[in-house]
Amino acid sequence: MPVAVVFVPSPPMLLPEYVGRVDPAAELRTRCVAAISASLGDQPDDPEAGDPRVVVVAGHSATADPVLTPLGVRVGRHLLALAGWDGPVDELVVPADGPLDEPDWGAGVAAEAGRHTVLLVVGDGSARRAEKAPGYLDERSFAVDETILAALATADTAALRALDPGICDELMVTGRAPLQAAAYRLRHVDLRGEVLWSGDPYGVMYWIARWRES
Repeated sequence: MPVAVVFVPSPPMLLPEYVGRVDPAAELRTRCVAAISASLGDQPDDPEAGDPRVVVVAGHSATADPVLTPLGVRVGRHLLALAGWDGPVDELVVPADGPLDEPDWGAGVAAEAGRHTVLLVVGDGSARRAEKAPGYLDERSFAVDETILAALATADTAALRALDPGICDELMVTGRAPLQAAAYRLRHVDLRGEVLWSGDPYGVMYWIARWRES
């Protein structure tokens, strides 16, 4: 299947209900939308391919309110709308607590034969990268985030699948589960990756990256 993947962060400030007179996420939001728009535009050469299948991949904690839509899904859907996507959006919500129970959670994003699929993987790196970060400073966060960034840059699905759930939980890496779900699904696909942007303005690692088939 032709596939494109976009990785974006999930801070609530990307959503309109959290925007006040000052919009500190304006630049980040613009970068996310640009990456999504580019991937939506990576259509196969076949004129009969039709519109892509779009899937938001997000994590959800067992302790979160089950009535509320997961933050990652809300962020993903909003960014897709800003990118001009008005078609159907499928969701793959994976448990964010502990290891994934099944070896192939990514089967939930299987595409129709020959149909272009865009995966929007929503989640953050460690929230413990500074003393004023949500989880305070933990020096281990830097190595884990560097491992993730390197994997995103090289489309290294094995490195993402190898992330330790316990350590990631301790370091508040909310993106671990959706990253691994996508990595399981794409482990046999020949991909090339690039990190378009990364930063930790609030002591939380954010990234924007793209994967495309080689």
